[in-house]
Amino acid sequence: MKKSRIMAAFISGALTVCSFSALNVSAKVIEPEVVKTETWTTSYYIDDKTETLYPYIECRADIYNDGSVIVFFWNTHEWDGFEIVSHKVTIANSVPVKDNSMEYTFSKGEEYFDGDEAIYCVSAENYKTGEPFVKDYSFWDEQDVSYYPSDYSYMMAGNNFSGNTSKQYYIYRTKDNRLDPWKPHSYTLNYYAYYGPLSKMPVNDKLYIKFTPKVDATGSYDFYIFGHQFTVSYDMLSEKVIAVPQLTDEEKKIKELEEENVKLKEDIKKLSGDSPDDSILRCDTNDDGVIDGRDATTILTIYALNSTGKDIKTFSDYKKFAGAENK
Repeated sequence: MKKSRIMAAFISGALTVCSFSALNVSAKVIEPEVVKTETWTTSYYIDDKTETLYPYIECRADIYNDGSVIVFFWNTHEWDGFEIVSHKVTIANSVPVKDNSMEYTFSKGEEYFDGDEAIYCVSAENYKTGEPFVKDYSFWDEQDVSYYPSDYSYMMAGNNFSGNTSKQYYIYRTKDNRLDPWKPHSYTLNYYAYYGPLSKMPVNDKLYIKFTPKVDATGSYDFYIFGHQFTVSYDMLSEKVIAVPQLTDEEKKIKELEEENVKLKEDIKKLSGDSPDDSILRCDTNDDGVIDGRDATTILTIYALNSTGKDIKTFSDYKKFAGAENK
């Protein structure tokens, strides 16, 4: 009787699992989590007076387990001053450029190649006087160039320091360009800047730059942002969160039913007498659904036999022993 009830429950559970499996389920979106944070300070100067730096820009880089990076930065100093007098406040480090860009290459004192064409820097004086053009990278000795990996995209958000100021540099192309035959060109390196009265410059107003990988972040990626170097590596990313899918409500229910079916199978196996759990501690010795004198007689018989040296541990052992005795 008990076996029949458990078997019916098992069949019912199995049918329910099948019905849930037929449902259409959709995966949940995994929200990125911060796996590492770095903080540092950089400076700004006022009205192009680069020799006087004010270390009032706090920076924080949050590195996420999907490989993305958000760099926050904000002014921490409150200035006094007249509201009618405006100034230009410039962060001392450049707007980030890609690590395969012309600016990055020049900052290393190297020629940049556009296909098979070599491009190099010349001085402002050389640009004005004309040929012969001579390589000159001295402009870059005074620049602190921020950079990020070319496998990432770049986006900035915020109002404070959202205005750009630029510094000009000059290049020479080693091949003629039919669209622009004048080989020397003028380019600009950009910097973040605030324009306005110092007394109105926002304090603790966070801006942020977001760097998003354009590929699966499985390598090692170097950043140099606002004078601070850090690396995003695959080892620091949380593989568990990225790789393991989160179960939907339907999938959770299926999992619960599957676990219940496993338990029901174990119960059936126990009742069939084929399991170590078929022990003499089960008082319903003949599986008739009641505990009566016949069960007590069986238990006392097992007790007596074990007292005389027998080793009966299960009712299956007892049935075998009783069968052998009756032959």
